[in-house]
Amino acid sequence: MTSLTSYDHDKWVAAFTSLAKPYEDKANEAEKNDDEKEAEENYLKAYEYYRLARYPTINSEVKKEAYIKSQEMLLKASQYYDIPIEQVEIPFKGRNGESNKIIAYLRMPKTDAAQLPLLFTWGGIDGFKEEQLQFYDDALEHGLATLAIDGPGVGDSPIKGSEDAERLFGAVFDWIDKQEGLDSKRVSFGVIVQVVIGLLK
Repeated sequence: MTSLTSYDHDKWVAAFTSLAKPYEDKANEAEKNDDEKEAEENYLKAYEYYRLARYPTINSEVKKEAYIKSQEMLLKASQYYDIPIEQVEIPFKGRNGESNKIIAYLRMPKTDAAQLPLLFTWGGIDGFKEEQLQFYDDALEHGLATLAIDGPGVGDSPIKGSEDAERLFGAVFDWIDKQEGLDSKRVSFGVIVQVVIGLLK
């Protein structure tokens, strides 16, 4: 932090990227040596610093690059989880320059059940989908699948601001309804995630 003398985007990103890169290198080296625990730990540390580099929001090209790197590190770390993160693309009818997809993180617990209940969440105005994952372990242990997206105006959301942003959620529910392994009649979502986790405990 002592090297950070300005909130300028370039300097901010450079400061935290310089902290992230050594951990990324350590993770790559651990991976080459088949040390999964070391690789996971260092990818997660790299993720945290790249996440800080894009903080508090993606308002420049360098912050966007840092965000992409943070996602890369998180997904690499997750390959060593008992239940890895699967990045999925949900079709979306974007308009006026909006993207035609919603990028989401899906995790499916190991179970013999034909269809799983789903915990569907998104962050607030400054909460990204990557940060939601810390709340999911209890749900996964109790047999719930989990799905995280970025809310309108955040992260990878195709909607950056709209009076009818519910279009985003409608597309997700349509997608859920078409997934054979998910029970669209048993979906808990949004701000009640903490209540659901509390009930599971």
